[in-house]
Amino acid sequence: MFLLIFCNILKIILILSLQILFLINMKKIYAKYIGTVALIVLLILQTVWVNRLYRLSLSNCRQTMDQCLVQATDIELNDRLLSLGDQFTKKFVPYKDTVTFVTQKIETSDTVFSVRINKNDPTASFKLHQYVLNDFLPMDVKTVDILFRRCMNEHSFPVKESYIELINLKKNIVVSSDAPEEKPSGYVESSTIALDIINTIGVRASVDVDVLIIIKPFLTYLIITIILTLIELCCIVWLVRTI
Repeated sequence: MFLLIFCNILKIILILSLQILFLINMKKIYAKYIGTVALIVLLILQTVWVNRLYRLSLSNCRQTMDQCLVQATDIELNDRLLSLGDQFTKKFVPYKDTVTFVTQKIETSDTVFSVRINKNDPTASFKLHQYVLNDFLPMDVKTVDILFRRCMNEHSFPVKESYIELINLKKNIVVSSDAPEEKPSGYVESSTIALDIINTIGVRASVDVDVLIIIKPFLTYLIITIILTLIELCCIVWLVRTI
């Protein structure tokens, strides 16, 4: 951030130096034209820069949302597993250490089936549990929403309102949601995260969060950028008027 501020200051010095060199020997009318063009170009460049800064902040917010959503679904899944007790078990079929995909046998109260998973995938067990539980004990979106908002607050992104959607990825329809009847507009959406081992169900979060909260990590730099821009504008106007 400090490097960017330093570069911005150097940009002001460079622009003013070039303007002085080009304008001191020009006619007054040409100097005003060039100064006006410089003002317009400066405003356009700074607008683009602020827009990029906002998009970067928004991307940072969405990354935090994705992390909190994964964490919330993981905790909620553990709660469901604890509530089931010993209603289903799993065990690996013997395999050689050199193989990547292994077979795991799942035994529920009325069903036994086998699946092949990547033993190096740290989320494989999580996705397998989601797949097994989805039919008779699906994810509780309200619980996930509470856990999600708690995590966002811990990451300094206080959320005013939010809702969670459980999605059938094959049919692209919302299966369950705690959203209000009329979905509000302007909410920031997370990525759609696949939950199960075969990517048939997914989850997505939507939040209402203040713009100032979104740009908070870069707020200091944004203020300094605006101040430097105003200084540069004043210098250009002063330079044109004095020629």
